[in-house]
Amino acid sequence: MTLQGGNINNMAKSNLSKKAYSEIKKLILQNVIKPGQFITEMEMQERLCIGRTPIRDAFRELERDQLVIIHARKGVEVVNISPKKIREIFEIRMMIEPEILYTNMEKLDRKWLMEKREFFSMSVDKDSKNLKEIIIESAVADDMFHKRITDLCENSYIDRLVNSVFDYLAMIRVITSHNIDRLNASNKEHVKIIDCVLNEEREEAKEKLYNHIKTSLDETLLDLIKSEY
Repeated sequence: MTLQGGNINNMAKSNLSKKAYSEIKKLILQNVIKPGQFITEMEMQERLCIGRTPIRDAFRELERDQLVIIHARKGVEVVNISPKKIREIFEIRMMIEPEILYTNMEKLDRKWLMEKREFFSMSVDKDSKNLKEIIIESAVADDMFHKRITDLCENSYIDRLVNSVFDYLAMIRVITSHNIDRLNASNKEHVKIIDCVLNEEREEAKEKLYNHIKTSLDETLLDLIKSEY
């Protein structure tokens, strides 16, 4: 009976730690807690109504995800978005995504590809009343498309790395200005990649995906510079 009670307590603590992690991560990705900002255990305890140990566990997990830096006796710092970090992230993507697509292209579901092609074929109107929702929807579709590619290799280490990368990209999207012309161009690039996959043009698909990520890097750095002025 004691063992069962202990297991229940451990499960409850684990669930609280996961909840604290999820809630703090959401605050970071939505820019409620901003890059470079310091937060404390006590602050998060009061804000989330969760005890000290789950908050501490959440901070450790967020540090492993490279979203925060834990400073002894000073608090927890949300990572800053820097051109160097952005470049490193996109370089990782340029190394792994095209190669994964090249090696595993036939695993992509054709029906899913056609659905994504239809979505990316739509042009975004900068004067649309629902522009904010469209931008968010496009960002989600973009992430899903690239995540589906990396999932093809079925490697847990790459999966964790990619999740960390896309978390950081979510932070970038919130604080940088959004270029509608670039969004439309990016959508067209996705269509061309999908067409290559559907036509079983392996080399072309790999090359177009690499160039797409490289262009996204250049545009993201430009957006970051503009957002600072």
